[in-house]
Amino acid sequence: MLSGDIEFLCDGRIQVCPPGTLVHIRRGAVHGFRYGKGGGKMLEVTGANAQAIQMFAAVDHATPVGTAPDIPKLIEVLGQNGVTVVDSA
Repeated sequence: MLSGDIEFLCDGRIQVCPPGTLVHIRRGAVHGFRYGKGGGKMLEVTGANAQAIQMFAAVDHATPVGTAPDIPKLIEVLGQNGVTVVDSA
């Protein structure tokens, strides 16, 4: 975590991670995150053969620079890349 508090969910366990925290998520683990009040920044490192690389590239292509994100389109793109989006509110 680079800044802000970020709440991680991994295999049913929730942990609030402040700046300086390193989070390792094993391949295939059900996980998610939520930024705390005021937002935050994190750096993600993904393995060379991970599906996340193609997912992030697809999200980038579906989000034109300077436009508001089309949430239904992004959820569709994520689904095409093996990601399930769940509203935890």
